[in-house]
Amino acid sequence: MASSLRTWISDEQDVYVSPSGGAAAGADKSELLATIEAQSGGVITGPFGPQEILYADSTASGRSLKCIEDYIASEVQPAYGNTHSSSSACAVQTTYFFREARQIIKDSTRATDKDAVIFTGSGSTGAIAKMAAILGLQRTRPTAAGALKCPFPGCVRSFADEGSFKLHSRTHQDGDRSSLAPELLAEPTAPEQHPDSSSDTIVFVGALEHHSNLLVWRECAVVVPVPAMPCGRLDLAALERLLIQHKAYPRRIGSFSAASNVTGVCEQVDDVTRLLHAHGALAFWDYATAAPHADVSVAPAVRSADSAALEKDAVFISPHKFPGGPGTPGVLIVKKRLLQNAVPTVPGGGTVFYVTRDHHRYIENAEEREEGGTPDIVGAIRCGLVFHLKDTVTVDVIRQREDAILARVRAAWTDIPTLHMIGPQDVPALPIVSLMVSFPGSHRFLHYNFVVVLLSDLFGIQCRGGCMCAGPYGHDLLSLGPQAAEAFEAELLDKQEILRPGFVRISLSYYWSDATVQHLIDAVKFVATEGWRLLPHYTFYDDTGEWRHISVGRRNPFRRWLHNISFDGPLPARESTAGSFADAMANARGLLETAPPLMRVNDLALISNRATVTNMRWFALPSEARSLLAKGVVPQAETPTHRAPNGRIVLVPHFSPRPADLGEADGASCPLVAQFPIKAAEAKEVPIEDIVVQERRAAGDTSAEADWAAPQAVDPPAPVAAAPSQPSDDALTGEVPAKRIRVDSVPPSTGQSETSAAEPAASAAAIDPAEPLSKKALLKKLFPAVPKSLTRLSGMAIRDFEMIKEGDRVLLGLSGGKDSLSLLHILHTLQKRAPIKFELAAVTMDPQFPGFDPSPLVGYMKSLGIPYFFESQPLLELAKQTNPSSICAWCSRMKRGILYTTARREGYNVLALAQHLDDLAESFVMSSFHNGRLRTMKANYVNKQGDVRIIRPLVYTRERQTRTFAEEAGLPVIPENCPACFEGPKERYRVKTLLAQQEHLFPGLVGNLLRAMRPLMLTDTFHLGGAPAAGDDEED
Repeated sequence: MASSLRTWISDEQDVYVSPSGGAAAGADKSELLATIEAQSGGVITGPFGPQEILYADSTASGRSLKCIEDYIASEVQPAYGNTHSSSSACAVQTTYFFREARQIIKDSTRATDKDAVIFTGSGSTGAIAKMAAILGLQRTRPTAAGALKCPFPGCVRSFADEGSFKLHSRTHQDGDRSSLAPELLAEPTAPEQHPDSSSDTIVFVGALEHHSNLLVWRECAVVVPVPAMPCGRLDLAALERLLIQHKAYPRRIGSFSAASNVTGVCEQVDDVTRLLHAHGALAFWDYATAAPHADVSVAPAVRSADSAALEKDAVFISPHKFPGGPGTPGVLIVKKRLLQNAVPTVPGGGTVFYVTRDHHRYIENAEEREEGGTPDIVGAIRCGLVFHLKDTVTVDVIRQREDAILARVRAAWTDIPTLHMIGPQDVPALPIVSLMVSFPGSHRFLHYNFVVVLLSDLFGIQCRGGCMCAGPYGHDLLSLGPQAAEAFEAELLDKQEILRPGFVRISLSYYWSDATVQHLIDAVKFVATEGWRLLPHYTFYDDTGEWRHISVGRRNPFRRWLHNISFDGPLPARESTAGSFADAMANARGLLETAPPLMRVNDLALISNRATVTNMRWFALPSEARSLLAKGVVPQAETPTHRAPNGRIVLVPHFSPRPADLGEADGASCPLVAQFPIKAAEAKEVPIEDIVVQERRAAGDTSAEADWAAPQAVDPPAPVAAAPSQPSDDALTGEVPAKRIRVDSVPPSTGQSETSAAEPAASAAAIDPAEPLSKKALLKKLFPAVPKSLTRLSGMAIRDFEMIKEGDRVLLGLSGGKDSLSLLHILHTLQKRAPIKFELAAVTMDPQFPGFDPSPLVGYMKSLGIPYFFESQPLLELAKQTNPSSICAWCSRMKRGILYTTARREGYNVLALAQHLDDLAESFVMSSFHNGRLRTMKANYVNKQGDVRIIRPLVYTRERQTRTFAEEAGLPVIPENCPACFEGPKERYRVKTLLAQQEHLFPGLVGNLLRAMRPLMLTDTFHLGGAPAAGDDEED
């Protein structure tokens, strides 16, 4: 094959000779570079319109290239077949491609027959984890005495500290987190094997490491950091001292990054490798950042007496960072002598020689035995192509172009007083620039996420903000000591994500034209000098750290959807052109002349008091920019405060550590806190039943202790005629595919005895046929006993709000969630005990969302013998046609309209919904915060047409009660997975979290909210004379 024709010639430097015989290093590559740049572009739409993409984030990931994807689509995919065969034509051709890709990588990295090239996992992370597994290092943690167990029903996780538990508790988003107090394990699990001083493996790591080359080793070996010199490179003298100090370890490994993914600083690879081998240690190198830019040589280009000392024992590569690289696996290149594991790390198909009923034997091919299962075949082939592209451009061309671009950028930005480039500037480095932008007249900075979003919105520049997955190095560069790091971690655990330390990283690409480089220089200069003026045009979210233009907020009208794919036709046309960079710059300067918008929130109040008192807020707020603009004077940046030696900056120069319980700050630091101290309440939570009884007595109700009393009998309602459809809340119109299922073969459950109501045979959805049950056991499984606390609270709510009357025909909206399923069993239980007669049925609305399938409810409801209706409409497709401002609100109205239509068609006059007390409390807070109205969901009301009454029997019930019942009773809960619901963090969840945090401090919070809401519920529900109010239901 062509790649095997490469030869290397030693002169003053290595010269690559292409298969055609021409010296590729000296050839003109300008046309090829222009092609790569053109294919790396695109158009992105933001709040200021479409912008040409200038992709400056290649250190995180490269961009797909049309030339590579076209080749795969036209040559590879048509002949694709699984490689685990040598007979069929497709399998044979694919195997050829796969092996050729491996050989291209071997040739490109000068790997020899002593080396194995293994495709594995995700980038260098997968390669490092694979290497640790090959060495037999176990990634285990002990469960020590005093471990904390999560009490969430069904959760078996336990944690070593409260911070880990607090982070975990966020994953339980369907319940109030205030109830999640960790439980102390009575009998702690015996500790498993974990690396300690007795481990036989020690790993030396450097100061530049990103998390992948640090955390894997931390979890399975003793890790020793090697100090760095002021220039950022390893201190070789310190490394040698550590190697001698720890010579007793049987296995010593030096695992270092060839270059920093933050500052681009290049390590002295050969000198470090030689030193490691001189002391009998293994040399592992992480080339995740360096490989797209630099020569990756597993062995020296020219053999000499020193060659063996310079050979690398393992190399880790992330091909997705190459131009054309997205969709490639990680690559591990390792000396075959280290592959001593008798069992592959992932035993399975493709790793075995022969398997009998009681015996198996693994293959001996060092590479194939570590690629168990069907590997990422197309990704591996793509991997070979991106290495081939790099070799075609040549490392010499890449480095010459990158060095020129980096020098030009540094020279242009050095004299900008508000722009601070981070890291040493006088050592060999890759074209990576990390920076911070200071706020005029302050020790604070512009938030890195604000800088990133501003560059994207105004100029289409795609870069990155954060710690770049290199936390320890980031702490060093930002001058954060142990106390400050601990304080920041505490704030992040409390969801003050906005405070996370970090910086802006801009990756420069060798294929950029001079004009593109100048565009980047000018755009960054504009943001560094004028960007602060646009702060009032943006808002931030403290729990996610996001910054968004105020016209967009958390909704993203520019989002693209996978569901927009058309399998039988072309995609809809998308705007593919944008204005020039000159147009973008003119628009940006024009924004400076516009008046800043009115502030809608007190942004300082979004930052925690603890962070404010300790001066941990390191970034400027929109309100501070507005204040400066109002003064009309721009002070100079406090450059001396920001600067520190060796290219470091001081993120929080005035940090003053305080105790963890900083809520009780002194008046000098925070007068408001001193005047109104906030402390955790000592009172216990009052049961909701007691609160309801107290409220009844206060209202003069003489039957305050009674359960559901029979209201005054009324004539049964006449059959309800179908009302005309209303466009606001009724069934959808238009020609759309709909599905309707009616389950009414069993007589309606109207209060008859349990045995007569549940005669049908169990369906597969409800009962496991492999476990034959007696009739009594069958009934118990179908109708689990509902806790008295649930039936009592629901009964009290039904009585207080006169929800169900004699002869009512109640239709329950059954989504398949824990709340509606719980309400189904609550109403079925109350139906048998109630002093009145009413009918019960259920309806499910299937919106045909991918990933949400409520169809198992059909069989389940048939087993219960309760009349059931299954309605189906493609709401997501219809939403795309109507393009509503809020998909969630539109979908909710449409679902409600379909439920109304079903009730009319089937003759039911009452629609029961399963919102609980926590839902009401959240709606109450959201309405107060966002609409300035004191209201919440109604307990009992009539729709606008006056023909369907809506009730909520769970208004006294906590969410944790339905969650526990559904879990313990094994109800067939259908997980909802609407793609529209995950567009961004939901406001309801934010309020849920807020209330949970407050309830942790004040256990009686929800009970007090119920007291506050009851008058609103009564006022909204009843007019004079006690008649239900026919009114709006917009709050739903």
